[in-house]
Amino acid sequence: MKKIMNITTSRFDLPRYSDNNDLKQAYRQFGLDGLELMEGGDDENQIIAIDDVIGAHLKYFNYWVCVWNGDDDAALAEHGNWETCKQVFGGRGREVIVEAHIKNLEFVSRYEPEYLVFHVSDVSIQECITREHGYSDIHVIDAVIDLVNTVFTDANADYTLLFENLWWPGMNMKEPELVEYLLSKVNYPKSGVMLDMGHLLHTDSSLRTADEGIDIYTAPSISTTI
Repeated sequence: MKKIMNITTSRFDLPRYSDNNDLKQAYRQFGLDGLELMEGGDDENQIIAIDDVIGAHLKYFNYWVCVWNGDDDAALAEHGNWETCKQVFGGRGREVIVEAHIKNLEFVSRYEPEYLVFHVSDVSIQECITREHGYSDIHVIDAVIDLVNTVFTDANADYTLLFENLWWPGMNMKEPELVEYLLSKVNYPKSGVMLDMGHLLHTDSSLRTADEGIDIYTAPSISTTI
């Protein structure tokens, strides 16, 4: 098992380190093996080296299925105006979502990660509060299938693509058959699941402590088969 920490190439993360040796010392002192990288800009000072990166977390938009489906009303309700939508997505329509992910894939590929993580989720800010969602799990999963089958081809086959669960509409692990459906419809051959236990615990609002969650998910009667 490899122990890693996440890091972005943003101005909020990289200035903490003076150079690559400083970064290596920072994570190695805690017994960590390396990094899970997420793009947040250019690493102009080359703080992160290829040998630091074990995995990469791919770009994600918290609320994007409306743009994918051409639902202009939902996109405007979330972002207020088209100028803000352009700042977030780069434009309008499916092509901007595809282009953003292709560029992100090109960026993280420079670091030769062993695996890539993709969030299967969609939620607006308002939905975070009201818990009334415009898209169901299957709607989000179908959008992800279309997107992944467009972006990922045999040319990317060096990487293992792992789908991560969240507690919003999408792959939240409430219905294991939807996980099987997702994996069966994605054409990319080296795909699987990145199970986030913290995100899984968020799906059960009755839990009040971490110990309660541990008791539930380690009970002998609970099946861990997906």
